[in-house]
Amino acid sequence: MNRESITFEALFAGQLLGTLVFVVGLFLGGLTTVTVVGGALIMLCIVGLALTALTAERNDRSVGGNSHPDPAEPASH
Repeated sequence: MNRESITFEALFAGQLLGTLVFVVGLFLGGLTTVTVVGGALIMLCIVGLALTALTAERNDRSVGGNSHPDPAEPASH
């Protein structure tokens, strides 16, 4: 497993935990501090996923060239 996949999995697990806290807090007491904490945890994990995806995409790009060449163009070897 590479570093990015572990980070993605941890952030998805954080979202799941935040969702559980949010739903339990909502059913037990309505809009309480616990519910707000669950919602904040979900939002933080979503932002973390977006940042991780952005940095992973930047790292995947090739340096100085097109990573997906046009198949209609002849290869220059």
